[in-house]
Amino acid sequence: MRKRRKRRSPFLASVVVALAAIAATVTTGCTSSKSGGPAQPPAARFAAGTCQRAAPAVLSVGRLIYDVRDRHAKPSSVAPEIGKAQQELRALARPSDKALGGRLQNLVTAIGFFRIGVDSNTFTPQRATNVDNAQQALVTFCTKAPGSGSS
Repeated sequence: MRKRRKRRSPFLASVVVALAAIAATVTTGCTSSKSGGPAQPPAARFAAGTCQRAAPAVLSVGRLIYDVRDRHAKPSSVAPEIGKAQQELRALARPSDKALGGRLQNLVTAIGFFRIGVDSNTFTPQRATNVDNAQQALVTFCTKAPGSGSS
């Protein structure tokens, strides 16, 4: 006479349920990494000159704002890094270069309002959207055609 082992079935079922729960968590909760986000061009694709010099800060702002907009990071946690990027971009903005300078200034200004919102506890998601829009406009301008950046 064979003896049935009934203990394995409940154990096996609980293991399967646990594995399914882990798989669901991994596939839904962790599809985007903190440094992920929409694809951005590499810094090497930015036009020579000011665009090329601004590329690291511009791309950093894009990654940080993505993290805020996708709720991977709180606005207050990225504000210091965005502030550093803002300082770098402010140093590169030249009023004499209307096309690029205006776009750089738009990004610097949007970052300023983002930081004010964080510091004064009046942050709204629209401030992150404004930074994102200004950053994307600058990326598009700096990567659209050779020679579009200033020297």
